[in-house]
Amino acid sequence: MLKRTSCIHGRVSNGQQIQADIGPGGEHPMTERYMQWWKQGMACWLDEARQGDVLPFVCELGPVPYAIALNGYLATPAEEISDRWQQSLVLKELAEKAWREVQQARS
Repeated sequence: MLKRTSCIHGRVSNGQQIQADIGPGGEHPMTERYMQWWKQGMACWLDEARQGDVLPFVCELGPVPYAIALNGYLATPAEEISDRWQQSLVLKELAEKAWREVQQARS
């Protein structure tokens, strides 16, 4: 599947939830596994990329009920366990790091 990568939806799952709070620096134990998958996908994409091609990386962090809430499923008001904007910035930084590592490995 990674050989056919045309975009990456960035989020980290913990095996129980679709999206997990990975912490302010991405220290969640599953982050490294996802980074490996992203790097594999990026490398496969680069193998097929042509001049001017773009690999989108979308920070995919949905709202409640997709996101986990402290006060239960579909409760009002929903109190999310993390700040999606901050988590998106962490995912962006991790994606940029993965891209740099893939590029360095190719040079």
